Amino acid sequence: MSALLRQRTVEVHNPRDGTFGSGSIIAPGLILTAAHVSCRQGPDGRPVLVRALEGGSTVEAQVIWHDAELDSALLQADRGNLGAGVPIVRWGELTCEHPGNRPLCTAVGFPKIMRRRFLRRSKEVMVSDPKVVHGHIDPTTASRTQRYAFEVDGPHGNESAMWRGMSGAGIFCEGLLVGLATQAPEDWQASLLIATPACWLLAAEGFAKTLSTATGRPARLQPADLRGLLDDPPDPRLSASYLLSAHAQVVPLTGMDEQSALLAQWCKSNRRVDVAAITGTGGVGKTRLASELLRRLTEEKSNLDPSVAWTGGFLSETPQRSDQYAALATANRPMLLVVDYAEARLNQVEELLTVLTQGWGTAHPVRILLLARDEGSWWPPFRRTHQGNTAMGTGLHVEVNDCVEPQTSVAAYEAARSSFKERIRTLKDAGIEDDWASATAPESKPKRLEANAMRPTRLSLHVTALADVLTEENPAFAEYGDPVNVLLAHEERYWHRIARARGLDDVFRRQPGLLPAMVATQSLLGASNRTSARAAITAGLEAHHRGLPEGAGPDAQLVDAVEAMLTALYPAAGGARWGTIGPDLLAGEVISEVEEVSDHQFIADVLQNPALEEKQRRQGLTVISRAADEQPALAASAAKAVASAPDMLLPLATLDVADQLGTRAALRWITEIKTAVEDRARGSAPDPALSRWATDMADQALSRLHTRTAAAAAITRTPPSDQPNWEDVEGEAQHVLSLLQDARSQAIQHGLNSGYRSCGSYRHIADVIVQLSWVNGANIDAAVVESVFQGRLQHLMDKPLVLGIANACYSIAGQPFDDQSTRALASAVDGVIALARRVRSSPSGPKPPTHGGPVGSGGSYMSLDDFLRLQSDRYGSRSGDQNS
Repeated sequence: MSALLRQRTVEVHNPRDGTFGSGSIIAPGLILTAAHVSCRQGPDGRPVLVRALEGGSTVEAQVIWHDAELDSALLQADRGNLGAGVPIVRWGELTCEHPGNRPLCTAVGFPKIMRRRFLRRSKEVMVSDPKVVHGHIDPTTASRTQRYAFEVDGPHGNESAMWRGMSGAGIFCEGLLVGLATQAPEDWQASLLIATPACWLLAAEGFAKTLSTATGRPARLQPADLRGLLDDPPDPRLSASYLLSAHAQVVPLTGMDEQSALLAQWCKSNRRVDVAAITGTGGVGKTRLASELLRRLTEEKSNLDPSVAWTGGFLSETPQRSDQYAALATANRPMLLVVDYAEARLNQVEELLTVLTQGWGTAHPVRILLLARDEGSWWPPFRRTHQGNTAMGTGLHVEVNDCVEPQTSVAAYEAARSSFKERIRTLKDAGIEDDWASATAPESKPKRLEANAMRPTRLSLHVTALADVLTEENPAFAEYGDPVNVLLAHEERYWHRIARARGLDDVFRRQPGLLPAMVATQSLLGASNRTSARAAITAGLEAHHRGLPEGAGPDAQLVDAVEAMLTALYPAAGGARWGTIGPDLLAGEVISEVEEVSDHQFIADVLQNPALEEKQRRQGLTVISRAADEQPALAASAAKAVASAPDMLLPLATLDVADQLGTRAALRWITEIKTAVEDRARGSAPDPALSRWATDMADQALSRLHTRTAAAAAITRTPPSDQPNWEDVEGEAQHVLSLLQDARSQAIQHGLNSGYRSCGSYRHIADVIVQLSWVNGANIDAAVVESVFQGRLQHLMDKPLVLGIANACYSIAGQPFDDQSTRALASAVDGVIALARRVRSSPSGPKPPTHGGPVGSGGSYMSLDDFLRLQSDRYGSRSGDQNS
């Protein structure tokens, strides 16, 4: 029995009715017990007596909810006197019927047979001793009467009367509360206890609302018999990372009715197993859409018959028990399994499909929903492999873009703001601690992400709304500047609160910057177990204390203390040792700030630390590749780290990580690395042979990417013909995009050298274009520039825009964009346009999607000759100086 189960167990006594029994603390001050124990005649307004197993005095509690039919009741006591520090319970249900994988269930109570006389201080007293009961539950037994039958293991008496007093005991499975013991039927030789399932409790009128009011979060059912496979939802806390979490579901989902309808229809099809994908850039709401779909499915019929409602969850990246895959094939109800970052987890998805499509399997539908930032090179071949067989139907693909239209953004902002205020109020009422009122303005304003550089996504709107709410709570937060600064300032207070509780506050106060460096290390590397967590902390500490004498490593006690603190700070949702700060925007910003403070050495020092496992280095590079769009300087730092240790990092970066990215993102990533490798080779490389190998490998990676793209296009091209099609056009456009990426890399590198982090950001490029009037009269902003670098075909065929972006990048880098380079890029764009015209004019070729005209509205675009003349006027002298 776990220590937590001991902390939850209480003895319940109603002196007026003379009844006694058991109960479970489900939140500080909140007890679940049987109605016939606490209020046999119904609540009368008078207190019930409760005493914890772990000791302490008897406390009074009031009945605040009861249901005679379910024989269940909730009691409220002073949370300071009972259950202080006991975490909020998680609710479970048994969803599978695999005969070889029936999980162990446990109940702890105070049966009458355990009452005995005991000599205490020379005085004989009557003591109620606890009884720990282990057993199993088959979900089908007693299901017609909406009950569970708890089959007791081990030796026991043969009369049901022996169990009197066990009524009200919680039955736990894999740490989840799955039922409430209410009766011991006769004629079963005391081998059976009847229990009310948790699913029926949550469906009862008023129960869930009472819980959410008391705990600050909605109650959700989890499959207890699959807990080793699925992530847990986050525990509530007053931190920005929790409030912004898609899994916390603080802000209602809006603007995705079409996508929601498509996914709901997919779930309700007559297929037994099916797979679909949701793709979209970071922050647009993929995870929120999936979690909302899961919530609606699980609640759809729960009030009528919870036993037929859907179940499911997010598949853990590091399952605690992979043997539970087999149980999935015996699900007793429909199931939705969500796989986040699916492009990096295809082996796990294949293992899952193998289990579900082989053998006898379940008769209920199972849906697997894959989430990824880009369909890239992984989804088309995956769909071709499985489409039309037992694992997949048509292969539904739902793309999620930023659905917050300008005309609805104000209403969406107000809705988000209201939701955050309500959840914060609820959490405070539930006793969740914070120290916001003591926040003070910073001595100097931190330099973090500029507000106008953020894309107007659903996430950025929520970030702004939450920052405004926190500023209302304490106006001192307003001094931190833009919304991201406000949220990180608030999150840092949460870090210090946990550090103070762990006795580490003085350590971090004496070493400024150490605490953010540790959180950045956690976000960057992750840890699957305590050993890898200690290795990560060692790497982070050595990177922070760069320059220490050799052999002067971190203190082992400090490593252990920091590791334990980080484990408490962001607990893992699944089988890993650590979780991480979220969303990705905040994680990327923390890493970026630490990297800047370290003079752009932190990432290289951490990733190259010999204490790390290879999978941690891979994880670090993956995290940075996902943050590259919002934090281009991070990608440049990672590229420098790879170039300085190619034997250790280059294969991971160009093969493992690049293969997880979409084609466009992979092109940006590999181009950045290729540039860094070539720059190092041109400099004073310590090992010329290694530099040549690295240069060749970077070239091969780029060629491999082009081959991968061409191969994917060749497979989908039907029928073979000399007539070009749109895949050919996109292939030509990739060359234009590669040239632009080279130009942007120069701008980003200049920023790293000069200490200006925004160099090369989409906003910076757009501002330079507007400032220098490279595209006359058109409306150029960060979103337009981003769409070019995302490979939008209509924008890559817009020659003035492409030339303007390239010129702005070279201007930022302080390098001339000479006539030859300008004409070469213009010729590449002309090639794309000419090929597109051929495809459009083909009577039999596939018709293209509708492409927009020139970017912006009302603008006029200069000719190439005019463009060159303008450039010569501005940069002719500098070019002449360099050519002389």
